[in-house]
Amino acid sequence: MPPRKRIKVSDEQDDLTSETNAVTKKKAIESVKLSAIVALPNEIFAEIAKHSSPEDLLHLARTCRQWRVMLMSKASKYIWEAAREAHSVPNCPDDLNEPKFADLLFGKGCMSCSASKTFKHPLFEFRTRFPDSIFSLSFFKTKSLYQKLPSGLFINANDFLSLIPNLSLKWGNKSGNYALQSDCDLLVQSLQTLPHGSEERIKYLEERKESTQAIKMSSREMRMWLEDSERQKERSKHESMRNRRAEITKRLTALGYGDEDLDSRFDERDWKWRSLFDNSTPLTERSWKSILPQLEKTIKLRRELKAPQFLTLRRSRREYEMKTRFSQHLPQLENIPRHKLFLEADLLELPVVKELTEEDECRVALTEERWNGVQNVLVQAVADHAAKIEKYCTDAIADAEQGAMDLAKERWYENRVKSWKEMEEAIDAEMRELGYSSDDSGYERPGNMHPDEFEENPDEFHDIDDTYQLDYERNAEGPDPVLARLTFAQSLFERNVRGVKTIMSYAELLRKRATKPLLPGFNPDFDGPVAWCKEDIRTSGQIIDTAVLLLEHLGFDSRTKMAYMSACRDVFFCRRCSRGPASDGVTWPKLVEHFIYENNRYSGLCQKNLERDADVPLQNDHSLDAEEYTPLGFGVPVSMPKNLRTAHGGPSTNAGQLYTQLEATWGYEMPQGLANDVEMDEDEPVGIPWGDMGYDSADDLLYEDYDTLYTEKCKLCAKLGVSHAERSRIRLEQHMKRRHVSFTRWRSPFL
Repeated sequence: MPPRKRIKVSDEQDDLTSETNAVTKKKAIESVKLSAIVALPNEIFAEIAKHSSPEDLLHLARTCRQWRVMLMSKASKYIWEAAREAHSVPNCPDDLNEPKFADLLFGKGCMSCSASKTFKHPLFEFRTRFPDSIFSLSFFKTKSLYQKLPSGLFINANDFLSLIPNLSLKWGNKSGNYALQSDCDLLVQSLQTLPHGSEERIKYLEERKESTQAIKMSSREMRMWLEDSERQKERSKHESMRNRRAEITKRLTALGYGDEDLDSRFDERDWKWRSLFDNSTPLTERSWKSILPQLEKTIKLRRELKAPQFLTLRRSRREYEMKTRFSQHLPQLENIPRHKLFLEADLLELPVVKELTEEDECRVALTEERWNGVQNVLVQAVADHAAKIEKYCTDAIADAEQGAMDLAKERWYENRVKSWKEMEEAIDAEMRELGYSSDDSGYERPGNMHPDEFEENPDEFHDIDDTYQLDYERNAEGPDPVLARLTFAQSLFERNVRGVKTIMSYAELLRKRATKPLLPGFNPDFDGPVAWCKEDIRTSGQIIDTAVLLLEHLGFDSRTKMAYMSACRDVFFCRRCSRGPASDGVTWPKLVEHFIYENNRYSGLCQKNLERDADVPLQNDHSLDAEEYTPLGFGVPVSMPKNLRTAHGGPSTNAGQLYTQLEATWGYEMPQGLANDVEMDEDEPVGIPWGDMGYDSADDLLYEDYDTLYTEKCKLCAKLGVSHAERSRIRLEQHMKRRHVSFTRWRSPFL
């Protein structure tokens, strides 16, 4: 027979066989090493075990049968004690042996079943760990002990509770004081077997109480040790994380990456930078080679996508450096008049400061030499800044005066046209009585000239010009005087701060700019003052016209000084409102603001009336035109106490005409919430804390809502999409008479 052929083994199979042999050989070596360790003499093993932790001994006891027999025997007690002392573990309680004590402290999972998830910490008082699934079956709330105790035990619930361990804890969404059901049943059985009043019962109760107290004391000691141990582990973890972060940072810096390349504050959530950094695993060469490509990828994304955010961050740092230098330089500017008006925000708007800040995309830090360039122009910039504010306000008032004169002349013209039409109708009525008709040919009305037929402006126009045109010159007396036209009562400005518009005087505007908050962090909405060029401050003809009309109704002329009106404080009353701050008394700027708001609201209602074709009767109850509100039966719209007309120097007072007088009020402003709890001086500015909310008093806001207080609703306002309600039908009728039309009750179908 020919020789039998053999299958040739490929090189690949040879490689696989060699790898398999290597793995088998490695396992054999490991088994040899393990067998060598197990074969150690007991004395050497015991000496090694004494330097291990109780947790390590617990793991060793579960490794093989030989070690388990050795470590679980009573003879190994000295090993467990030495391990505890070496690692500062508390002493083992008398009711536990060393292995059970170690299992209670370091073990995992339930001690009664195979459940792996239990409470975060062992229940030391009960010497066990329990999962949530059987907690409700094994424990009961101690407050239900009154129902659980059977009759005939001759012991109250409080004394019974002192004989069993109990613990106050939170389980799920429940919380309370819990005890173990098995402890309760065992104690009940013991008490039922012991006669009441017997020596055995008394001795048993004393021993039980002592053991329960000992359990509580040892549990407290174990819990404190466990908390300290967890804190120590957490500190060790954070230390490892710091070391890892420092090592990675050092290596990336050595590769040429800068601070912004290593800054993760703007990273996206799916970038892995922090997960690679904030890790307690020590950094090795192998792990470094693994994470370096991921780190470089994140740095590349950071440079491409987050450049604008880093530019903003660098700009804020350069600006902070400028502000710090400026605050150090402030004492050298104190001799410049009105230097407090120049703020840090104004400094950042100077061209030289902007140039230094933005150089090389805000990467160049501020040095002493670079600051000297700013310091050379700072004195002149501070002086020019105050003049710039004054010029802006003066020009704004001048433009608004012209607008106010146009409004006054337009109002005069409309009233004259209205009077002319009424005169025409009266003449036609007289002529009809004499037998003439306006339809007759050649019919002429005698002596009634239309306002458009005047060849030149009437004398009333000259009076309007005299009323609204204010002085341009400065007050002559004293150093650094204020322009006269900025000191009059109608020289008001509207300041818009984040959408909230407030009317204020020139002096108040400067005080707001120059006054710093006493506690900047007290108000979380405080963003700091903005530069003057970014302030939204303006005035209008409506503001000045409204102020002039209010002055006339109060009996003052247009040359009344703002200092007098401000000194009067909140004594100006609106006679058209039955509730709200204006009816209780407001300051002069608030009064002007109130009437502007009401007139604008009336115009808005008229516009809605036309758009909706609602045909709702409307009348302006806050009109300041006497020829408009007098026929409606309304009296003077505003008033103030008569005894104040000569107080505070009178309407022509000389106060507030020098900047030195205004600067005396520039300092620090106390937050409103804090000012309510602190005794304030009478000269401190006081605001209206609760605003024009439509409530009778501020206290109403604290106890009842609007719909509960105001139940009588106006249906005419509702047709215009506006909600208005009063507390009573009488108040609602007054509203209808003021806002809609004069009527009697029987003519009111909308009540």
